[in-house]
Amino acid sequence: MVIEINHKISGSVNNEHIMGSGKIEMRDGGEFNANLNFNEYPISLHPYVFDNSKLSIFCVAGAKNANGRNILEITNGKFLAVRTYVIESPQNKVEGSFISILEAKKISDNQYESKLEIYGKYSGPVNLKTCSDYEVEMKQTSPGRIEGQHKAYFLTDDDEKYTIHVSTEYLYTNDNKTEDNLVCKVNYKHLEAIRLTEGEGSLSMSTEGIATAQPLN
Repeated sequence: MVIEINHKISGSVNNEHIMGSGKIEMRDGGEFNANLNFNEYPISLHPYVFDNSKLSIFCVAGAKNANGRNILEITNGKFLAVRTYVIESPQNKVEGSFISILEAKKISDNQYESKLEIYGKYSGPVNLKTCSDYEVEMKQTSPGRIEGQHKAYFLTDDDEKYTIHVSTEYLYTNDNKTEDNLVCKVNYKHLEAIRLTEGEGSLSMSTEGIATAQPLN
């Protein structure tokens, strides 16, 4: 089955507006692809700063778990997700911090709607060429709350490596719980961001990859 997510993003970084929308597709095996178009996107912010996870926060929620339910199933497709980011330079200086808040709602068995708001400040480089895959340990920390932390990285054109410190919470309102704590892995096969106009203007993003989950040993 293919799950389709109609996704909207809004917010501001460095007092510059972010406004975009698009579609995310997730398949039974954990494969995903996403295409988003932004009418407004700050010139001072490269998308790789967020290790691409700002696209939706859906990849971890829908990660294929061969041994049980994933977060999307545990929450019955209705949840809030809060993700925070701190960007650390190779010189151990904080270059940015952000918060993103996602509201997800299940419309039908294979149709979802989601809205994400993101806010923050960033003073780091914009000449980025790649960002890393990542994995995160997700744990049930209370009824209706699953959370985890992870690190990811991005590289500048000069091969400077910046660390992205990420914390994520999924909040929901039923009594379901994870059978096990999970290690969720997100691997990108394709990741591209193209600025369509100069300055604070339009941006097109596309990505595809696979998200999987397994019990934490």
